[in-house]
Amino acid sequence: MSKKQTHPGRRLPSSAPSRASGKRGRSWTSGSAPLVMLFCGALLVRVIYVLEIRANSPFWNHPFLDARYYLEWARAILSGSGGVEGIFVRAPGYPYFLAAIGAVFQLHHGTIAVAQALLGSASCVLVALIGRRIWGDRIGLAAGWVAAFHGALIYWGGEILIETLFIFQLLLMVLFVLEAGASPGASPESSIRADRPVEGVPLAGSGDPSAPRSARHALLWWLAAGAAGGLAAITRPTGLPLLLVLPLCALLANPRGDRRQSARAAAVALGTALAIVGAVTVRNALVGGDFVPVASHGGINFWTGNNAKADGKIVVIPEGIQLPPGMKDEDNIIALATVGAERDLGRRLKPSEVSAYWVRRAFSWMASNPWQAAVLQLRKLYYFWAGCEYTNNEDIYDFRKYSVLLSALLLPLGPVYLPGALIMPLALYGFWLKRGESRRWIAVYATVAIYMVTVVAFFVSSRHRLPVVPLCLPFAVGGAVALLGRRTWRAPGRRRLGSGSPADLTSVAGPAASGERRPGDALRERWSFVAAVALLLFLGINLDARPQATRTKFAAIASAIWTERAGEAEASGQPDRALALYEQALSEDPGDALTHYRVALLHGRSGRFRESEEHLRRTLAATPNDPVVLTNLALSCAYQGKKEEARQLLERARSLGGQVDPRLEAIIDGAGATPSGLRAP
Repeated sequence: MSKKQTHPGRRLPSSAPSRASGKRGRSWTSGSAPLVMLFCGALLVRVIYVLEIRANSPFWNHPFLDARYYLEWARAILSGSGGVEGIFVRAPGYPYFLAAIGAVFQLHHGTIAVAQALLGSASCVLVALIGRRIWGDRIGLAAGWVAAFHGALIYWGGEILIETLFIFQLLLMVLFVLEAGASPGASPESSIRADRPVEGVPLAGSGDPSAPRSARHALLWWLAAGAAGGLAAITRPTGLPLLLVLPLCALLANPRGDRRQSARAAAVALGTALAIVGAVTVRNALVGGDFVPVASHGGINFWTGNNAKADGKIVVIPEGIQLPPGMKDEDNIIALATVGAERDLGRRLKPSEVSAYWVRRAFSWMASNPWQAAVLQLRKLYYFWAGCEYTNNEDIYDFRKYSVLLSALLLPLGPVYLPGALIMPLALYGFWLKRGESRRWIAVYATVAIYMVTVVAFFVSSRHRLPVVPLCLPFAVGGAVALLGRRTWRAPGRRRLGSGSPADLTSVAGPAASGERRPGDALRERWSFVAAVALLLFLGINLDARPQATRTKFAAIASAIWTERAGEAEASGQPDRALALYEQALSEDPGDALTHYRVALLHGRSGRFRESEEHLRRTLAATPNDPVVLTNLALSCAYQGKKEEARQLLERARSLGGQVDPRLEAIIDGAGATPSGLRAP
């Protein structure tokens, strides 16, 4: 055994300092202090972002679509009504999380954003802990800091949406599985502190028959993993397939050990998760008389991502379906799906039957158009690993104008979208480097693979693929170190590329410290490097544009919110504030004719007829045959001395059926009253 080895199969990193008297050298990246610093740093970044959007974003305290739905549901829970009558249309986990916040603090955007900032910061620590296990202290801590400054994680943490909570639950599940010893062949260095195993408590399933950890202790970790997985599944139903990770890891944890113990661990983990999910399933059955495990919107969501008009990025609304008079639903796509299914089948349907109808329609289209369906799935697979953050309702890149911090952390440089253009392909390279240990880290590999399949099966957007990004970060950092330094990780006694110890960084260029290099190693390493560069080029350079429909919708919603605020200011007698808010609305949607018209009226009432004329002409360009706009434009021209043009505009308004006040003609002729501004319709 080498003098630098502290126990069999364990070597210190080459950069680790040695200590006299047999004491272990400790790096500044080890221990709990760096994790505390990481948490505080991540929290500071998120608080700065929250303060920025609170001051600048029109969406602050003006939630829309999904955010408004969840917030109203949470408030209904707090009122004691339960929030939803009948079967859950959406998963209940996040609304009850919001209700828990509201039970302690006042429920508004600020308290939610702070709570999610705390969760997001804790998730950065979990990323570092998982990274420590796989790659060692330095790579793990670096991955945690990348998560702390990851623009998409910060952005979605400020939204009233489920992503931050779901990511935290998912990372907890993976970490608990690893701690339970689910990584096959795990050795004592695989504890959460990769630089030092817990004294006297080796991992269960480590392959060491002398491991003193009790079966009961290991079962507690499996219990915790099952609880985290179950909570994740009732937060986002696409988390249901991830529960397969629990029995898979439990059964593979100790292939040469007691199979009954492995089966017991699988039963505890999966049973705990299913108990949590089962509570929601039973509630749905009792209230709605139907079998819906978590939520009933899965079928229509599957169809929206798999039909003739689907592009893999945005939701496609069913066409040719009209809601009955008086029928309102916050989530209109669910109402449309129900009405359409019942119309086609000619009878009332249970929620599960509506969901099954749309699943059949999606598969029917796939069967009739196999080539188009296959190409669509490949496109969605590309979107999943590409650098661009595709969004459905709001454009994350357009949101950068509300935050200096976000504009620095999300960089669309032509067809290259950073940081995703680097992180996602480098993560794939990191997974490739660790392929020899894929069984050892099966919890991470299986979670990423299963979740990828579930997302690609529906449609890919930033918020839906986001939960796997934190799990990819340690592999992205490890891949970057290997690529930039032409280095790879090797385990003691192994010579294969990418099959190494989390703490052993060995140069590719020289012979392995653990033994002689095998013939062909250099060629394999060269091709591995070429493949990594090819991934960076293929996935890093965006081959498809962001959906223009999403950007247009985002601008229209933002403009409507600014306009609503401006109207409130105008009604309360604050014309200057109203004018500033209207200008904000026009910066979002420069072609909004109604906003231009309201700005024109404000300018006219203040005697600024030149500015009023400019906005009225912008309004007229959108509504050329509106007699009211023509009349006000004539009035504005008259006040500026443009009498001939004013007369022509009045005649045009009269020819379009407009009622022209005789006093306006007097004003044009100079015999009217003193100008007092334009008149509203």
